[in-house]
Amino acid sequence: MFSPIFSVFAPNFAIPVADDTPSNSPDHQPHPIPATQTAIPDVPVTVLRPVFNPDSTTNTRLPNPGTARANVAPTPESPSGTPGWASAHAHATVLQQHCAFFDSDGDGVVWPHDTFRGLRALGLGLAACAGATLATHALFSYPTCAGALPDPLGRIWLARVHRCRHGSDSGAFDGEGRFVPQKFEDFFAKYGQKEGIHSNRLWEAVRAQRALLDPVGWFCTAMAWLLTYMLLRPDEGGFIKKEDIRRVFDGSIFDEIARRRAGEAGEEGEEGVEGQETDAGRWMGKKNGKQKED
Repeated sequence: MFSPIFSVFAPNFAIPVADDTPSNSPDHQPHPIPATQTAIPDVPVTVLRPVFNPDSTTNTRLPNPGTARANVAPTPESPSGTPGWASAHAHATVLQQHCAFFDSDGDGVVWPHDTFRGLRALGLGLAACAGATLATHALFSYPTCAGALPDPLGRIWLARVHRCRHGSDSGAFDGEGRFVPQKFEDFFAKYGQKEGIHSNRLWEAVRAQRALLDPVGWFCTAMAWLLTYMLLRPDEGGFIKKEDIRRVFDGSIFDEIARRRAGEAGEEGEEGVEGQETDAGRWMGKKNGKQKED
């Protein structure tokens, strides 16, 4: 028996009693599992920004989208990621693959001049390259250092690049550098569409993702999307393809853009600019030479 004092403080306490109802009785049928509710009409922001809620077909193509992938960046449209890319970088996380283009000699260390030359090879102007290089190494060099002292040369060690993950972003990279498909798809479900995102919605997304008291995260996210916008050069309508953005995340599009620019420069050379080797040509020559050695 329970004391009267206990019953005052726990008036709703009930002792579970075994259910003797036969399992085949109508009163013993299991309750239907409700559908996942992702929005509330009384909270408009949950309606305006829906999350990625895959159907059975999508789940078959991309199972467990909430599980982070260590070395592949899949989507429902590209469930195996970039063909051949993950297998060629089986030793690296998706975040390390994202940075690999700028490690031209493959030693796992990105120097400031590596970043500058890589951005030049991708077609960015001198001012943009200088500003992005300075900001990147000023912010991200120290977290990747092995000890307590900063690196006076501002180098970034890719073995510890996961420490550079910042706030106010999409969350598509987790704290260990893995790729989270659910977060990537959430970004497009909230701010874009299945095929991509318009530039005006992109800046709205950057503002919407800002976390409280996180100026470093605000700056890093804005800079990353600005460079992505400049790199991908959306069409006249300002539309950026989702697949191109996915390939920015895994880094597979960087080599392609640099090769294309080197080829375009080569065609210009045939027309009378011979003898002037471009940044893209030098960069890809250096990378190709390293690949042959490997």
